[in-house]
Amino acid sequence: MRKILSVLAAIGLTSTAASAVVACGNKDSSEVTKTDLSSVPMIKALESKLTINGTADMGVDDAYASFSNISGVKEALAFVNLGEADFEFVLTVPSYVADGSLKITVKSENSKYSGSLNVKISQLVKAELSSVSGLITTISGSSDMNETNVLNTFLAVEGNQGLQGEVEVKAGSFEAPGTETEGSFILEAIAGNHKYTGSITVVIEKLSDNSTKVKSLSTNDDHKTTVITLSTEDSLRLGYIKKEGDKYVAGDKLPNGPLTTKIGESTITATFTPNFENGTVQVLLTIDTPTNN
Repeated sequence: MRKILSVLAAIGLTSTAASAVVACGNKDSSEVTKTDLSSVPMIKALESKLTINGTADMGVDDAYASFSNISGVKEALAFVNLGEADFEFVLTVPSYVADGSLKITVKSENSKYSGSLNVKISQLVKAELSSVSGLITTISGSSDMNETNVLNTFLAVEGNQGLQGEVEVKAGSFEAPGTETEGSFILEAIAGNHKYTGSITVVIEKLSDNSTKVKSLSTNDDHKTTVITLSTEDSLRLGYIKKEGDKYVAGDKLPNGPLTTKIGESTITATFTPNFENGTVQVLLTIDTPTNN
């Protein structure tokens, strides 16, 4: 019995030892150590060069193409045998106030490499407003122009539409045109995330004699009398009234009495009556045409 137990004990010890040997040699051979891409010397040498110029409509393909054209990139990627299909991308488009970026990450299924590269995309460069070609910087004037609506007049001109949403009238720069003087205003680029910088001066042409704005017009039944009411703006511009403090008073060019002219056989008389409460001027036109008996 003792011999049998000794044999069994010997077998048990042998089996245990054998199992231990098998266990030690059964390490999982599927585990593979990948190389971080940024640790490869040729790739690491590129870190200081990874900056590209951006565009407002830049896409991933554009950004990667610019990255590939950086000196040394193609050679480094060839060395590690990686191409565009081996990467995943995250693009942050640049703006006029901030840089963008392109994060290039090795796909997880790659058996040799891991990690990522970060490419800086420089913020967009603003253009000087004065350098924009095709702008029309002299516009027609009108008697109702003011600092609020003059921008719309400028942008309505063919050649200027591209500045929509990019420019504004500099506060206090508007000067209205007159019949003898040109007007003007300063147009400046809107600050922030907009494509232009700087400013330009826009000239407003002199008003023509027929630019007067008629506030109201009425004619009597026999068509011999017509009443025209000039707006406050035109009454001031024409010199029929002027403003002293917060009051309207007679202007230097307000006729002292009726004015008469002849057109053909008709005599036209104009009588001017200012309204100093609202600054308008009423013009009474009387037409006297001889009748044939």
